[in-house]
Amino acid sequence: MIQAVLFDLDGIISNGFGRFQMNNVHGLGIGHYFDGILISETEGIRKSDTEIFQKALQRLGGRPHEAIFVGDSVPSSQ
Repeated sequence: MIQAVLFDLDGIISNGFGRFQMNNVHGLGIGHYFDGILISETEGIRKSDTEIFQKALQRLGGRPHEAIFVGDSVPSSQ
């Protein structure tokens, strides 16, 4: 049996250059799935600085125990 797990995807936090990352988001057609997109260049904070995660929670009205983090590499996620 296949079970589906649905999450409310509220935000993206991405290291990189603002225009480049937003072009990726729009090119993939996924921007409408997210209420907030934080990009390190725009925010002046990079992952893995906890401040960018706190900023995302504050902007989206979330609490740490309600959030999950999915990364694509260990060094930028630690």
